[in-house]
Amino acid sequence: MITSSSPGRRGATRGASWRNLSPSGAILAERHAAYLEERGVTFEVARAAGYWTAGKPSEIPPMFSEWQRRRYPTLIAPHYSPDGETVSWQKHDDRPGRDRKGELVKWASPPADKARTVLSVHPWMLEEVRSGVGPLWACEGLTRGHALAGLGIAAVTYAGCYSWQKDGEPLACWGHVNLAGRLVYDVPDADARTNWQVQDMQAARVRYLESRGARVLAVSVPEVNGDEHAGLDDYLAAGGDLEALIRDARPFVPVDVGRERLKRDERLRVFVAAKMREVEELQAPTGPACNGIKLARWMLENPTPAHGKLKPRGVEIHPSFPQMAEGVRIGSYQTVSKGLDWLEATGILEIKKAPRGSRLASRYLLLNPWGGGSAKSVNIEAVGGAGKEGQEYRGENSAREESPLSQWDSSLRLHSARGVVKTSDRAEKVPALRNSKLVHTYAMREGRKVVVHSDYFKRHGSRCEEIFRYIVRMGGADEGELLDKYGSELTRLRAFRRRYLKGMLDDGMCVRDGSRILPAADWPAALERVRARTNEDEDNRRQSEKYAERRRNYRGRLAGEKRGEIVEAEPTPELAGPEKVREIVEAAEKRDHAARVEEQRSKVGMTPEVFLADALQDVSGFGWRELRALWTAKGGKPEHLRRAVKPPYRFRREGGDGPLYVERIGAAPEPEREPAPVAVLREPENLRKPETEHGLEKVDGIHHHAPLCECEWCEAPVQPRYARAWSGA
Repeated sequence: MITSSSPGRRGATRGASWRNLSPSGAILAERHAAYLEERGVTFEVARAAGYWTAGKPSEIPPMFSEWQRRRYPTLIAPHYSPDGETVSWQKHDDRPGRDRKGELVKWASPPADKARTVLSVHPWMLEEVRSGVGPLWACEGLTRGHALAGLGIAAVTYAGCYSWQKDGEPLACWGHVNLAGRLVYDVPDADARTNWQVQDMQAARVRYLESRGARVLAVSVPEVNGDEHAGLDDYLAAGGDLEALIRDARPFVPVDVGRERLKRDERLRVFVAAKMREVEELQAPTGPACNGIKLARWMLENPTPAHGKLKPRGVEIHPSFPQMAEGVRIGSYQTVSKGLDWLEATGILEIKKAPRGSRLASRYLLLNPWGGGSAKSVNIEAVGGAGKEGQEYRGENSAREESPLSQWDSSLRLHSARGVVKTSDRAEKVPALRNSKLVHTYAMREGRKVVVHSDYFKRHGSRCEEIFRYIVRMGGADEGELLDKYGSELTRLRAFRRRYLKGMLDDGMCVRDGSRILPAADWPAALERVRARTNEDEDNRRQSEKYAERRRNYRGRLAGEKRGEIVEAEPTPELAGPEKVREIVEAAEKRDHAARVEEQRSKVGMTPEVFLADALQDVSGFGWRELRALWTAKGGKPEHLRRAVKPPYRFRREGGDGPLYVERIGAAPEPEREPAPVAVLREPENLRKPETEHGLEKVDGIHHHAPLCECEWCEAPVQPRYARAWSGA
């Protein structure tokens, strides 16, 4: 055991709360000192920083939760804020737990409601960070900055890639760091080029530092012993040259994370190539099938390289519905859902966890591709990575001949060269084509917004996009081949030509050579003319802006909930009674009638319904004789006008025998009804009417049966009026 005293100081430290932070008699275990030495943090630096070993829960700071305090022994590390007063902690357990994703928690932080998230600075470098003008290093991870402190280099650190900010705003600690005109080296971990979250946070952090007047250079830390999560401390402890990193530092430029991952991970690269080949070979006889193929292609080109995780049965991704809709340019979540259902039914993917809402992400498993069309999938997880091409992969079918990864990858290229799948870079340039749309023009009528005009924009849509993409990729295709791939069993060639091929030929996207359809020489320009004609770029921009606004609002609500703000829920609507329901129905009927009349006016012209609506627009009633004369003068037939008098119009005669009028039906109140009488099932004995000896009572010379008469006439079933006794003939 090594005794730890209070933090030593090379420079003056302001804030008495920094003194004697460790409990009395605190020690630093040798294993923990060795752990820090492996990361470039010497014992002197660790003692000055106030590390100690907690062997029981009482030695763990009370900011940690009860569950966290149960894990001991553990290494406690204080975080000193540049403000000179605020302190936070982290702990490194000897037996670390796992988070919700199942990953080991190397450094555990207290709950957010018990401890502040702060930047960390070594006590030796406090004044240099606060008022110095020399280079400043910004690192992810506490031990990174402490390793630099042993070299006399000023640094600030943050616990994780997101911890330099809180609720979307930079930490208040940055206000105590001198950044104006200062050179700052931003140093993320080695996975910055392959982790989209680290990449996004680095971009945001660089923008903030530059807004404070700093000149920022990004430092790329190489992998250490194959560890892609290695940091600056691991690099220095392994004998790395810090001057080499400084020489290679460059201004930050975002990189394509997916491309970087595909370069480094051969298993993922082979999976994407084989899966793309499988998707391109699918038949697409319906609209949901074409949308599903678009979704699968987008998944393989975007989320799979960016954040896909290799699993034994495939690659797991987690896009949201808005991301998919925006990626393939589909305006309806229902259309996306139908495409996903088709992909699951086809065996392309498996929905691991359905989304809790239409705007939340869910988990999908892109299943391993079929091997050369056989009924067996390739286990990608068993395939070795780069540098392990001699390792054989094993499929689920033991009878299948095994081959190494290099041979399988070569076989994919060989099949492509033989013409099984002719890939073309030109097909990647085909943009997503939107479906047709109907644009309504509204106007206020009687206090309601109604449709007065509609414009239909004819577009090629998903089906034509897939057909054209196939034509471009293959360099041309026969009509029968296209019909087999993109037509249903009931589709005739003549209808297929008229519905899909004719539009592309007329727009100059394709040309005909006998029965073959070839891409035009200037098809990119023709395609842009088609898209510009129906304002597809404008609709794409509006869709992206709408989803971006929704994402900002969603993150704002989450940030408000984290800050403890009360987010008011939408009030529960009151139940509508009979009168309210009647008003809603009448208003809906008026809107429907007005829309129907305007549609007839725009498409047909003067119809009996339009004539009645115009004549009774400002009056409550109109004489039928005059109304019929006006309609006849316009060339109409009286019987057509008579049939048009239906709700919301009706005939009414004044006084029962006066002239006939046509009037608009008003909201007449429901007539009052008397309560229904209570039926007496059996009368008491004392209320039974007296009966004669024959069970009959004579009233006005007519015999009537008593209520409880049991004679043969009353016991016989009642004969229906329309029934006639059978005579036996």
